[in-house]
Amino acid sequence: MTGVSIKVQDQLTDKGIRFPAGATATFLPGSSKLVVRDTPEQLDLIANLIEQQSKEAPQVQIEAKLAEFTQEALKSLTFNYTVGAGT
Repeated sequence: MTGVSIKVQDQLTDKGIRFPAGATATFLPGSSKLVVRDTPEQLDLIANLIEQQSKEAPQVQIEAKLAEFTQEALKSLTFNYTVGAGT
């Protein structure tokens, strides 16, 4: 690994990509580019892998409701409880 590129062959090999003699894969972090020299079949597999990894993760929606009460407002709150409600 150098200061301007990262060899990524091991990570791609772990995902099933084969690198015959002369094939290489290097990531250039400065430009966010992946440079690959490989067979057309392996390049297709890498393209599919990148596409799968690039899909957006589902987002989580969080909704919150806040209420602010003064001490006086809290004292004036009342609750109606019905015990043993008849039919």
